[in-house]
Amino acid sequence: MTREYLKKAIKKNFIGLLDRDEIADCVENNEIFKRRGDFLPALLKQQNSKLDEEAYLGTVHIVFYEIIQYTAIKIIHPSPDPLSLEQTADTALLIISIYNEYDAICYPSLMYKFLQLVLKEKNLLV
Repeated sequence: MTREYLKKAIKKNFIGLLDRDEIADCVENNEIFKRRGDFLPALLKQQNSKLDEEAYLGTVHIVFYEIIQYTAIKIIHPSPDPLSLEQTADTALLIISIYNEYDAICYPSLMYKFLQLVLKEKNLLV
């Protein structure tokens, strides 16, 4: 699974992807990202060029992995609270948009599994 293949799949299956400015705004208000510290949200708010550098991939992947893992659990075991469901869907769209925009945010294998889960659970309108 290559990044380019996944980006094509994302563009085909998801509408309303966020651009870098929208990502910066959404990350600032997203509780799941806030819970994982300031490191990644700060880089995303700055639209830092390190997020496109392959040498930086290992550092960012670990934090992004934790966010994806937490969100995946929320998708698999949803809360009956409508606000929680909405937050999970918003976070899933944010994660996919970030992967689509930044070249070195995580390894393709992680995003492949997350996309597979989102599409299987129909967590977003696709």
